[in-house]
Amino acid sequence: MNPRTLATTTLLLASLSLAGCQTTGQGPTTWLDRPLDGQHFPQAALTIQAHASDDNGVSKVQFFVAGALLAEAPGGGQRLSNAQVDWMPPGPGTYVLSARAIDSQGNYGPSAQARIVVGGAAATSTPTPYSKPATAVPPKPATAQIVTAPPAEAGGPSVSLIQNANCRVGPGTVFDNIDTLMKGTSAGVEGRNEQNTWLMVRRPGGRGTCWVSTVSVIVQGDLNEAAVVAVAPPAAPPVAPPPGGVVVPPAQPQDTTPPSISDVSIEPTSIQKAGCGAPDTFYIGATVTDASGVGNVIYEMHGPGGQGGEWYLQPAGGNQYQATGGPISGDTGSWSINIRATDMAQNTAQAGPWTIQVACIQ
Repeated sequence: MNPRTLATTTLLLASLSLAGCQTTGQGPTTWLDRPLDGQHFPQAALTIQAHASDDNGVSKVQFFVAGALLAEAPGGGQRLSNAQVDWMPPGPGTYVLSARAIDSQGNYGPSAQARIVVGGAAATSTPTPYSKPATAVPPKPATAQIVTAPPAEAGGPSVSLIQNANCRVGPGTVFDNIDTLMKGTSAGVEGRNEQNTWLMVRRPGGRGTCWVSTVSVIVQGDLNEAAVVAVAPPAAPPVAPPPGGVVVPPAQPQDTTPPSISDVSIEPTSIQKAGCGAPDTFYIGATVTDASGVGNVIYEMHGPGGQGGEWYLQPAGGNQYQATGGPISGDTGSWSINIRATDMAQNTAQAGPWTIQVACIQ
């Protein structure tokens, strides 16, 4: 073979090899190298590793746990980029880990994900030694995807307990408690009430189902996949009349007071989007109180182009609720935010609107 033919063949083989790991125009393709889907691990630090490819160059790689941003690492603008981050699971349970990449033009690629189990009798993998990630962004309590929500877990929605919680016969404190779910427990969701304030979950050990309040859990997946289950309220115990007369039981006072929403904080309120396609996030927090207990706190966000939706604020201790919103990849202009809180008696309060100004810098 003459030298010119050899050089041409070598260049063709190199091009085909590179083409196997890259995409064009629709954002980078990302592969999750470890852990792999279905793996089991003990309660220990794990290394999450991914690589991504794009003709325009990989700008950065983002890592998520249950849809919440864990960290991001720079891609260096190369066509093929590798990144990893270390993560300590908060407790035993089932977790969905995912990674996605952004190219140098601000285009997002599809996510790669793996569902793993941490802790329990099935945990047989060797723990990964801890090492500091190359670039880590400290995550805030919860990340909401404004334009494209993360995919729901296979097999329907599930919950992770963020505190010990009573699990009851029905959706409300008027029902008897039949179990206690401990912090860190994961359970599949079998049903919900219409307000999404109580969820019917599978009890550990295959012991049937019970109802837990959304105040005590973090939801993984789409609750709309679970059916609305109607449960009749428990019958009041009979009151025996005294001799010589009939007693009319006194009417029970009904809670008609909605929750109180105060100390709302949104940072920043003005976002400059470099390159008009770069993602941006913001922090939102509020103090919510109610005598009968807070059921859930939701913030609604609407942009000038019709994008938006509503997402949960998660409890952060005491009466504090907070979340991280974004990334904002929709139209520039004025985005409005309202907060809605519902108590255990289904009374609802709303506050707002507040405004975030999103500007585009070319």
